[in-house]
Amino acid sequence: MFVLVVLIGLAVALPLAAADDRGLADAQHAAIVKAGSLRMASGPIVITEGGVYTGNWVSTSPSTPAVLIDTSEPVTIVGSIVENMAGGTLIESPYHVPANLTIARSTAIGGRGRFVNAENFKSIAIRNCTIIKTGGIKLVGGVEGSSVVVTRNRQRDVQRGPGGGDRQFIQFAKVTTATIDVSWNEVVNTYGNSDPEDLVSIYYSAYARVHDNYFQHQSKPGNAYNTSSQNGITIEGDSFANEVWSNQVVDGLGIGVFAADGAHDNYIHDNRIVQDGFLPDGKTRIGNGYRALRIRPGGANNHAHGNVVGYVNRDGDRRDGLLDGAPEGNEHEWLNNRHLPRPITWKTELNESRIWRTKLAAHGVRVGA
Repeated sequence: MFVLVVLIGLAVALPLAAADDRGLADAQHAAIVKAGSLRMASGPIVITEGGVYTGNWVSTSPSTPAVLIDTSEPVTIVGSIVENMAGGTLIESPYHVPANLTIARSTAIGGRGRFVNAENFKSIAIRNCTIIKTGGIKLVGGVEGSSVVVTRNRQRDVQRGPGGGDRQFIQFAKVTTATIDVSWNEVVNTYGNSDPEDLVSIYYSAYARVHDNYFQHQSKPGNAYNTSSQNGITIEGDSFANEVWSNQVVDGLGIGVFAADGAHDNYIHDNRIVQDGFLPDGKTRIGNGYRALRIRPGGANNHAHGNVVGYVNRDGDRRDGLLDGAPEGNEHEWLNNRHLPRPITWKTELNESRIWRTKLAAHGVRVGA
């Protein structure tokens, strides 16, 4: 049975924010809140039947999601606003329901809770959403033959979870039988307003394809020296057969295969990693971040090819990476990658934003709701 629920709302088009344009980001947030006020808001919803749903759902409880998916029938949430500022999850799919969920052209406004938390899912598709804060997306398990598509979304300021829990733009945890595509997303964090761990975490997971994304800025509030386990894109645990390519990681941390638990057959190629070694004020040295590109020993057949790197670390040293876990060894593997010429400055970082905008235009891609 399919249920159609429609509320007339207001579409909000958001331009690409510059890396350090706090004013524009604040204006975008204000526009979204104003749009929400023009649509009738309701409390949380429990979806028990498949169908297409549009609404403005708000939770004020850390323990109650704004939207609870309690059916395995196909559910599409489109043109909606979902909010939980109390530190709770916005959209939840529990383990006992193998969700078949699509979220499209919607706006999520949150605090420390996850935007989407789904376990034992069948299909998750998140397209053209605008995400203000929240602790991002977490996908756990997945039934045999499941699928994930996360594409053309825009997130601002990933938050640390309640009690200091690690949060990301997206994390895959023990997802080993799904087809996974994470592409054309734009994640921009601002100093003092965000606290992500990894931006993409591939944890004991397989077959993820992560490509053509733009990730900008990672830091810890307060910028204390060497106090973070953050990374840009991380493959760890016994993860295998993942491919990461054509991403830009700017003014943040790096991309790494941390293979101590046997990660194997992972391929990192044709990415761009740029860090000038300073916070966005251009004066304060970053407190965290030591290397840009890393393949640790302990796994098998993990490679990094065709990457372009210019990375100044927390100590002001040029540290483009260490690839001693690659079969060829560090020195020979680096012959397959390219170092950007010195110096790496804020202008180098700004150029990456221009490259991204040009790339979006050339491919006709629009990100966000």
